[in-house]
Amino acid sequence: MGKRRHKSEENTQTPRKPSRPVTLAVLRSVNEWAEEAATSQGLVLFDVEVNSGWLVRVFVDRPGAVEPGKGIVVDECVAVSRYLETLMDADDRVPEDYRLEVSSPGVTREITAERQYALVVGRRLKVVTRENVQGQNVHEGTLLGVEERTLKIAVGESVLEIALDNVAKAKLVFEF
Repeated sequence: MGKRRHKSEENTQTPRKPSRPVTLAVLRSVNEWAEEAATSQGLVLFDVEVNSGWLVRVFVDRPGAVEPGKGIVVDECVAVSRYLETLMDADDRVPEDYRLEVSSPGVTREITAERQYALVVGRRLKVVTRENVQGQNVHEGTLLGVEERTLKIAVGESVLEIALDNVAKAKLVFEF
């Protein structure tokens, strides 16, 4: 059955350096496979992280999930994990001792890539800018969209435009 590992074995072994390096080509493949796995379950890929020790973290979400509690469930994470594990196990560039975690990105997730903004349109964001915009560098409002590398955020009665190059940090705000 390929590279399948037993959880009890995985937890008792001391971490070893994986036998294969994480290359750019493998990272691209893991991202493509994660996208395929998420799509197969009707979900969207939010992010993929792969560290040098072959810990692969995949974050998936439900398309248009604006309300907390309307996102993914554990069974969907399991299905994505199994699908992705099959693809990773079949590729000789991936070592046998990789670890895979699939989860929701969370309700207060950090936005780290331009493509992620499209997934959170309609949600409340807190944005910290490198340079002041309208006299401030911290802004909170509802993301209306992204056009030409510029965020459009409804703050009160006005629409604020913030260039993506000026964003130091952006994070979703959980609303009760």
